[in-house]
Amino acid sequence: MIKASPLTLGVDLGQRTLKGVTLKRVKDRVILDNFFYHDLAESSENFPNTEKTFQTLSAIVDLYHLNNVNSVCSLYCKNVDSFDVLIPDIPYKEIRKALRHEVKNHIDYPIDECIFDFIELGQQGEEAMKSSEKRLKVYHSKIDSIQSYVEKIKAAPLKPIAVDLDATAIVETLRFNNYLEKGKIYISIDFGESHTTVSLIAQQQVTYFNSVPASFGSINRQLGDDFNLSYSESEIIKKNLHKLFNKENVSEIESKTEQSFLQLLKLIYETIDYYISQVDGARVSEFLVTGGGSKNKFILDLIEKKYGARVTPINPFRNIDIFQGKQDFSQKIDELSPYLALAVGLGLWEGKHK
Repeated sequence: MIKASPLTLGVDLGQRTLKGVTLKRVKDRVILDNFFYHDLAESSENFPNTEKTFQTLSAIVDLYHLNNVNSVCSLYCKNVDSFDVLIPDIPYKEIRKALRHEVKNHIDYPIDECIFDFIELGQQGEEAMKSSEKRLKVYHSKIDSIQSYVEKIKAAPLKPIAVDLDATAIVETLRFNNYLEKGKIYISIDFGESHTTVSLIAQQQVTYFNSVPASFGSINRQLGDDFNLSYSESEIIKKNLHKLFNKENVSEIESKTEQSFLQLLKLIYETIDYYISQVDGARVSEFLVTGGGSKNKFILDLIEKKYGARVTPINPFRNIDIFQGKQDFSQKIDELSPYLALAVGLGLWEGKHK
């Protein structure tokens, strides 16, 4: 953690829910100090047609006395591009200079308007024999999009010390909680409100990631647009989704619900199939799922049946002490933990470059 402060706040601002986790380290233990979870769909009758994310965040910061707390925020995969590159085994300080030229060749706008960072990937096979080279994954995005986001976080007011990619923050949660074994390949699926982040994990690192432009919230929006239903009315219909596939006669609304779900599933399958094609016949050991959709047993069973690998909803607090903070959080955490995996990963940030 940052030595100047005993706490780091991981902030996950989703389209529907705002989540935050403050963690502190005591010797070799990580303790949950506090957390917040706010559902905009429950607090606003006009959701999702009103934008109150940062207004609500400011109220939460005031309520939880988080003014100017060191904060790590997430940047969603859809705002970030990446590529892999092999470079000579040069000192760390020289890597960034070398990568600037590589990044310039991957963007269609001036390099001065770009921000980039990298992680070192493990190498296998012939690559591992090339001791004179390093394999890197380079992440890049436009500076303006990040600066605008950071300024809104500052206005909360919080003190942003880093911005991390949602896919890599979730992997940090998985690593810390011992879900990842060396030498095994995993696929992580994080179900957000409007998008689903699907990542391939090898050597305990993100090797591929994709932001699928659909999730369970997309079904609600489709029903709202086509049938003028409120978000809460659509939510009730969606909860009975699993029953539609065994029903002989379905209504027009039910048919549209089924179609929207199948489109989501198709997009997720396409991403998974592509990842599998990239691992040279290696077997995916396990699917690790987070987010609200991880509570939907129906979709988890479908994925497990199709790919023949275990699908596991993870517990982001498996190695975190939830009993020694300001209060006993065990009951609330048991209910909300699927939604907090990203916030936990951000809260675990320790100044690593990402």
